[in-house]
Amino acid sequence: MRPKSWWAVATVLPLLRPFLYVYMRFTPLPAWVLTLSSFFSGVYSAWEFLNCRFVTGALLFQLSFFLDCADGAVARLKKKTSDYWGYIDFMLDRFRFFFMVTGLALGTFNIFTGMLFLFLGFLYFLPWKFIDRIREKKKPGEYFRYPIDVEAQALAFFIFPILRKVNMGFIAGSGLLFFDFLLFSWYYFKLLRSKKQ
Repeated sequence: MRPKSWWAVATVLPLLRPFLYVYMRFTPLPAWVLTLSSFFSGVYSAWEFLNCRFVTGALLFQLSFFLDCADGAVARLKKKTSDYWGYIDFMLDRFRFFFMVTGLALGTFNIFTGMLFLFLGFLYFLPWKFIDRIREKKKPGEYFRYPIDVEAQALAFFIFPILRKVNMGFIAGSGLLFFDFLLFSWYYFKLLRSKKQ
């Protein structure tokens, strides 16, 4: 199992085990059904944000995040993991992120802060192969010592929309993504220097 983000530990893990028990025992559906369900619930969340229905959008974001966590667990339990569906999952997550930022920014006319969050989000995801390598070096089940992109999305798409402070969510999420980008860049250059010596 991959290292856990704080948000996943608090909001997903308590419900994941019972969900997996029911899903594995009573449905023959493969993991990619959850991958697509996660994507479409994220797109619907973006639609709700666009129409200023923040609580519904936030709850749909959380559903999308839950299903995104569950699809990998189901694939591993069924022993049907594949690089192809891993890549599809990654790409759908990026598209979902784009739609949700755009919907929230246009729905609340917070264009500047929304686009800043979008830019930093894609800047953060550029070195995703390297970030995955860093994550895999952690022991299974280990927590991250610092917030990651999951917490930035939780701020922008769940906590602050429920509080109706969308602009603050974009600013807080952008700050967190920028911090993460600097941290991963520092770690990367440190790794390069150690290889040269």
